[in-house]
Amino acid sequence: MLHVPLRAVATLLAAAIVATGCGPAAPATEAEPPFPGVQQAVHQSLGRVEPPTVERLNFQDGAAVAVFGRRQVAQGYGEAVWFATATTFALQTMVPGYGRGPGHFKRHTGRMTAAMAHRTDEVVDECFDAGDRAACDLVYRWRLYWNDAEKYRLQDQGPLVVDHGIREAAVWVDQLGDQPRLAVRFEQAAKVRVHRGDEDLLLPVVKDATYWLVPAPEGTNYNWQIDRVDAALVEQEPVPDTGTY
Repeated sequence: MLHVPLRAVATLLAAAIVATGCGPAAPATEAEPPFPGVQQAVHQSLGRVEPPTVERLNFQDGAAVAVFGRRQVAQGYGEAVWFATATTFALQTMVPGYGRGPGHFKRHTGRMTAAMAHRTDEVVDECFDAGDRAACDLVYRWRLYWNDAEKYRLQDQGPLVVDHGIREAAVWVDQLGDQPRLAVRFEQAAKVRVHRGDEDLLLPVVKDATYWLVPAPEGTNYNWQIDRVDAALVEQEPVPDTGTY
């Protein structure tokens, strides 16, 4: 994996968020339904990547609500959560032996604007074809990936990613020319089960990312498109894997 010297990167059922969005942010519990689409976002992980526990969006009647409306802000948060879940801890990009290739890093460009999809294609190709370090660093921030020669090896059995959560969300309006964009920022954290030598370890990974969204064109089956992603993804000190998850 490329280590980046950075600081420590499905639409939500809108009515549920609107009903609770003005209270204190609280983690979802087992009694609460998951974000629609989040389970499906990781369905190709063969059970080795668990869906995240997602904090409710804690937003007031601020600028984002004034510009887009409460329901649309809630849906934008849900879209950012879905996109982060589908792309960050993905089996297809984390496991070198999965037949990983550039196409795995270009998945879900259909949920991006044309400009962001083109940017993604360019960056991935610069990394894979030219070995450009800056491009590979950016790909790593977008989507965690692993190389065979690294000091950590992924564990072979059981879940690959545990304690997966999305937290500390915030939303605001970012004006780009004449078009306002909805900015959604949150932390996405998980522990990756790895080997180092003969040790079984949990490697904490924290992604701090902001997703800029614009309304999706009419005729699409989702409400927002990803227009830009700015992310920092940091590995923390590993801890022993005791299997208590």
